[in-house]
This record gives sequence, C-alpha cells and structure tokens, in this order.
Amino acid sequence: MGLEAEDKGKIADRLRQSLTPRLSVNSSPPIPAARSPQEFDREDLDILRRGSDIYHVSLDSPHKLGKPLGLARRIWRKILKPLFIRQVHYNSANARMLTAMQAQIDQLKAENQALQAEVQGRVARPLGQTVDRLRTYETSIQELHDALKTQRAQIEERIDDLQFTEKQQSRAIVRLHKQVKALQADRESRS
Repeated sequence: MGLEAEDKGKIADRLRQSLTPRLSVNSSPPIPAARSPQEFDREDLDILRRGSDIYHVSLDSPHKLGKPLGLARRIWRKILKPLFIRQVHYNSANARMLTAMQAQIDQLKAENQALQAEVQGRVARPLGQTVDRLRTYETSIQELHDALKTQRAQIEERIDDLQFTEKQQSRAIVRLHKQVKALQADRESRS
C-alpha cells in the first residue's frame, strides 16, 4: 500500500513537471516525498487553478520555424476559440468544485476531531467513575475477605475447644459409668 502511494507521488511529480512548462505556470520547487497527501492535494489544486486558462497559453516557439508555427497556432486558436473557452470554463469549474470539496473535507475532518474529543470526554468520565467504584468494591471485598478469615479462625478455634471439651466430657462419662457399675456391683454384692 505504501508502494502505491509512493508511485502515485512520483507520477504526480512527473505530471506537474511536464504540465508546468506547457501551461506557462510559474515553476514551483519540486515537492519533497515526505509531504502529506493533503499537501499534495493543495498543490494539485493550485496547479489546476493556475493552469485552467488554456486559451492564453504562450504560443512562442524556440524553433527556427517559430514565426510560421506561431502564426499557424494563432489561426488554430481563433478557429478553436469556442472549444478553448468551453474548456477554460470547464477547468475553472473543476478547480472551484475541487476547492469547495477540499474545504468541506477540511471542515468534516475538524468536526470529526471535535466529535472524537467529545466522545472521549463522555467515555472517559464514566469510565473513571466506574474504575473508582470498582476500586471501592475491591477494597470492600478485601475487607470482607479478611473479616471472614478472622471469623473462620475464631470458629476453628472454638471447634477445637469444643472437641477438647467433648473429649474431656467423654472421659468423665466413661469414668462415671465405671463408678456407677462399680457401685451397682458393690450393692449387688451387699445385698
């Protein structure tokens, strides 16, 4: 894709160089390759505007036959004057239309940038609020997690205490049963 843009730039440069002497447009410095497409478009529009009047192109010729050729060209110019005038109007209309379209494109780009900034503002603010809420929730969840850990440790400690108490009570019950049996055996032996 970059290669196509580079080729288009080279072709546009060649066309500018070849059109400039024919249209007797003041020669402009060569366009560096690092320019943006908008700058190329503006340069093309300037060339189109300056070169739209093809009727008043210089007819001077550097050849030996310059005067007869110049005379022949002037005759052809008079014969083709209606076509040249129509082409001049067409070229001028194209230049005006392209200038208006370029202005609309620039306006749309500016509006697009403004809308992007507005969207970023609208999205960034709620996003920031959401992030703050999530951080608050995360802190609350961490506090609840820590509280649950503490309660679990307390419950496990209480269970251990209850198990210890249960073992002691079981031993005491076993001793009491032994004592009860001993007392019953003692009563039976006395009776």
